[in-house]
Amino acid sequence: MFGEVDRFEFIPIAEETQLIRKLNLFTIEQACKYASVGELKTVAVKVSSKNFGHGLFTQEVTDILEKYHLPPRCLVLEVFEDMLSKKRCVDELYQLVELGCQITVADFGMGHISISELRELPIQKLKVGAQLVAEIAQDKSVEQVAKAIVSLAKVLNIETIAEGVETEGQLESLKLIGCHFASGPHISSCMKVEHAV
Repeated sequence: MFGEVDRFEFIPIAEETQLIRKLNLFTIEQACKYASVGELKTVAVKVSSKNFGHGLFTQEVTDILEKYHLPPRCLVLEVFEDMLSKKRCVDELYQLVELGCQITVADFGMGHISISELRELPIQKLKVGAQLVAEIAQDKSVEQVAKAIVSLAKVLNIETIAEGVETEGQLESLKLIGCHFASGPHISSCMKVEHAV
């Protein structure tokens, strides 16, 4: 037994060995299982690009939702911005949205997709990356970038969530630019599932 292993250690190994697909499906299943017995209205799970392109992911998600009698709108799938430039990922994202799932883009603001591409994608939420959030209260130019992202999202009817909020100053800056939601240590520390449900 090695004790607790940091996700930054095991995720790259899982990606390299192709175990990430099974790990993602296991995580989705566990999230849906807890949602089915608790009071959570939605559960969000980050997924890897390795889950896409096989033509199986939408059916796998459907099977899990049916197993736990959950409506698809309860499941939010988080994808990374760089995945949105891959056609195989985008095609399957459309299928998942048709099914009724919600799609969130994590770590947005890294410059992997253009505004015109964003407008065409089936996205319901954008997460402003923790790197931007970390500097938002100290650097006016960073605040302006974050404000532009939030404004663009509003025009496209996309909700915004700030990741990695650590201070009251960051939270206040995010409120001022109109960010819808925030997450991070300043909002709530990680909690055991029994406390969340």
